[in-house]
Amino acid sequence: MSAASGQATARSFNKILNQPKISSRSRALDEIDDGTKKLRRMILVEGIPSTVDPTLRPRIWKILLRVSDLSADTFMGYVSRGPCEVREKIRNDTFRGFKERVREDMLVRLLDAFVWRNHDRQETHQLGFTYVQGMNVLAAPFLYTMPSELEAFFCFSKFIEESCPLYVQPTLEGVHRGLKVLQLWDFLLAFGVHLNVLCVIAQLLLMRDDVMKSSSPMRLLRTFPDLEALPVIGIAVTLVRDLPTELYDELVRHPYEIKMNC
Repeated sequence: MSAASGQATARSFNKILNQPKISSRSRALDEIDDGTKKLRRMILVEGIPSTVDPTLRPRIWKILLRVSDLSADTFMGYVSRGPCEVREKIRNDTFRGFKERVREDMLVRLLDAFVWRNHDRQETHQLGFTYVQGMNVLAAPFLYTMPSELEAFFCFSKFIEESCPLYVQPTLEGVHRGLKVLQLWDFLLAFGVHLNVLCVIAQLLLMRDDVMKSSSPMRLLRTFPDLEALPVIGIAVTLVRDLPTELYDELVRHPYEIKMNC
């Protein structure tokens, strides 16, 4: 993206964001206003020009996640409790992350607070949350993107608790490997975390020729190449169009819908 094009795109995003109706106020889960639809389309077509305007991505993520309540007292209350019951497990993982901008103490503090938050909520919510291995990889992009730990904490909590709660249950510890490319995060937050399944399929399709030619395809699959966001997103969108309606509905619901046994 050229400098002039990036500036024009940034202006278009800001124009949408500055409209009175665009906010992160809570709405019904199936209610999407016109401004949010425009944001989604621009993320898909143009991408967020974060190098031109670094404030765009944090503002957009908060709107897509519908985060509006940023209580500093609540966050500091969790932090003041100190180490949570699974602190040692957290510390075993927190060397992973976006090290150039996300310090280990930031990750530990956020994850401790998240565990304390859900410790208080366990009697009133059907699903309980604690720390599971790999959750640090999901937390790091929020700390990397948001201008404050406060905003990162509430965005991360909303993402885990509402977008993909079933991915981080202790019985599903193998399902939580996060995507490290921020453009893919933009796409998943805009259109739904359920699309990560199609992103993985898209990456496999991009590797298809190499896999078919390899004498050891399983070894190749164990060492995925660096993710390239735009080709993956393009293929994922194409796959959505080809899916039967029933299968797509199942895909949409799988990160959060609890199926009750009859």
